Amino acid sequence: MEKFKVVITDHAYDNLEEETRILHGIGAGIHAYQYREPADILRVAHDCDGLIVHNAKLPKAVIDGLTKCRVIARYSNGSDGTDIEAATGRGIVVANVRDYCNEEVALHCLALMLDLSRRLTGFDRRAHREGWYDWYKARPQIGQFRDAIVGVVGFGRIARLFVRLVGPLCRAVWVYSRYASAEDIASAGCVKKEFGQLVRGSDFISVHVPLDASTKGLFDGEVFSRMKRTAQIVNVARGGVLNERDLIRALQTGEIAGAALDVMEKEPPDIDNPLFQMDNVIITPHVGWYSDASQRILQRTTAENVAAVLTGKTPKFCVNSLPPAAD
Repeated sequence: MEKFKVVITDHAYDNLEEETRILHGIGAGIHAYQYREPADILRVAHDCDGLIVHNAKLPKAVIDGLTKCRVIARYSNGSDGTDIEAATGRGIVVANVRDYCNEEVALHCLALMLDLSRRLTGFDRRAHREGWYDWYKARPQIGQFRDAIVGVVGFGRIARLFVRLVGPLCRAVWVYSRYASAEDIASAGCVKKEFGQLVRGSDFISVHVPLDASTKGLFDGEVFSRMKRTAQIVNVARGGVLNERDLIRALQTGEIAGAALDVMEKEPPDIDNPLFQMDNVIITPHVGWYSDASQRILQRTTAENVAAVLTGKTPKFCVNSLPPAAD
């Protein structure tokens, strides 16, 4: 007989061996599904002790229907998609994983930015369509990256790794952060700027902020209109930080020159999304986090967070700083 019931709403992994090993070790039974709809989740998880979530959203209505749940753990370094206030009000610990994939995402961001700079994907697409073509007759505008100003929005773990990678390659790195001091930013070889200054002066902008009420739609039509017409933007954070409809318009009208996106407002996006048809847009399917090693860390730490709470301990990464209930 299982001591605890742990439900996995959805996942994207070949196996759950790590989760099984860790949670069976505390007497928990694992019930894994591929559910994202609220009704389906509540049908199987209403009486769970712990809930593990990948892409499923957990609004207040779902959380209020969890009658016994003590912990919600996300396969993610973010917590958007879960109503934290509702969970806290019901005494549910919300946990995530913040010590995986930092290097992977930083490197992915640099790769996308350099791809935009050199127009590699555009050359590749056309070569696949036409073969070895006369690029000189339709050559794109390509500047020297060493002359570029790179603007970085946010200054967390991934952003700090990214500036270490990109700094030696460009003219200057500007950082906008609501939390980091000018001294802290200067110690990384960067210059702190106000958001408006960064938007107006950057040749490339890299987005590294979480999605919350203050950052949702941070880059909208008004912001895109203030960017250089030659500027390009890279988003490896959360899709909702960019207003996608305004981004599409800015790209179509030439207000900005290009974009590289590992995340989108709606995932998966509609197949007829205009961004898929634009030669000045690079899209990767939210894979910046991935390596074999980072996936193992993610699965293991998520299970450890659940096991910690269910055995009366504090999880490694707690979003709402709620003390765990006694076992």
